[in-house]
Amino acid sequence: MHNAAGKSVDSRLRGNDARTLAPIRNPKSKIRNLLVVFICGSLLFTPKVSAQTQQPLTLLVDDNLQYQSVGLESITESAIGFFDSNWSYQQLSRQRVLQLRNIEARHIEPVIPSQRLALLTLTDGQQFVGRMQQLPEGATQTDSSLITWQSPILGPLKISLDRVKSIYLAPIDFRDGQQTDDRIQLANGDQLKGFLLGVTDQEIELEIGDQATVAKLPLDQVHAIRLANPVTTPDKPQHRLYLVDGTVLLCDDVLLSHQMLTVTGSHWHQITRLPMREVARIDLASRTQQLTALGSQPHKLLAGAQAFGVDFPPTVNVSAVSMQAPTTLQFDLPSDVSRFAADAVIDWRSTDPPRARNWTDFSLTVKLDDKVVLELAFNSKSPQHRINLPISHDSKQITFQVTPGLNGPVMDRVKLVEPVLLIER
Repeated sequence: MHNAAGKSVDSRLRGNDARTLAPIRNPKSKIRNLLVVFICGSLLFTPKVSAQTQQPLTLLVDDNLQYQSVGLESITESAIGFFDSNWSYQQLSRQRVLQLRNIEARHIEPVIPSQRLALLTLTDGQQFVGRMQQLPEGATQTDSSLITWQSPILGPLKISLDRVKSIYLAPIDFRDGQQTDDRIQLANGDQLKGFLLGVTDQEIELEIGDQATVAKLPLDQVHAIRLANPVTTPDKPQHRLYLVDGTVLLCDDVLLSHQMLTVTGSHWHQITRLPMREVARIDLASRTQQLTALGSQPHKLLAGAQAFGVDFPPTVNVSAVSMQAPTTLQFDLPSDVSRFAADAVIDWRSTDPPRARNWTDFSLTVKLDDKVVLELAFNSKSPQHRINLPISHDSKQITFQVTPGLNGPVMDRVKLVEPVLLIER
């Protein structure tokens, strides 16, 4: 193709050169000749741009929790449209696709809660970055058990405290597992327990002790609130959207066209339109299967998370679970779970000395209830393992035990990337 194009261009150039030797009678013809030379030269020297360089890739996870890199094009009511590894356009039934991950190479940004940009989590796993909405000057809140949360993306959301799992206003964590009462972590390190009556943008109201004493505390003295509300699951299959700012949203349907996402049937708005650049991941539900994040399940620290007198608490969120050896961390499993999958990688960090990576040597043991089902060894030559485990429907817990090797626990850190559970309906 290039040779043929080259010959035709050369002939045109030779013709133009021959004409330029004769006197130019018409100035317009000279301009035309120059344009021809310029355009043809541009065609010869313009680099070829492939479709791969124009569109970042997305990981498509199928109904066996296997994945492939694709160029995501569309989501319709029946199919996912994408370009495969050969850059050939394909369509796959939505029933076969469980997740679209790292959409166009985007990742979920870690949320560092603060008074200005807090993190609210609901009992059904939805999560909203934002803050308590301020009341107009002179106004009073008639029902403090109904909070108004201001989301930068979704706007104001009215939320009952009965649906709230936690509110974080600082980057701290509760290490004592789920309890039967509400917990308040204060900025001075104290922790209060009781029954949370209400939250406003100015204060919280907590009922304490058998005498039902009501205490009011300024919100700026509170670092975190955790309520004893039980974890809930949606009554019907719902898709789960993970936005780049950390927001997690449930909805009835999601469609993609021309880089715009149309979200319908969320609890907050009947129709929401989002630019695709705001979305990092989509978990697609079906009538028979649904993915749920391991990090959204109740969990507790069984042992460890301390070395040389220093605490190394695990970090658990919807996109990753990080643990430092020695640690034993247990998660409750939802009913009807059939499979667990994750990428287990050494949690090396940019601040680690390069030579210190050679000290990494630890093992990861995975148990279902009390039975060991998997043992993996990690070191500088084996930094990553793919986990894809079948789970029997009667299993109640999955436990991860990180054990340091001969070089000690300093560099023995593991991260479970995108750990998910497959639920069979």
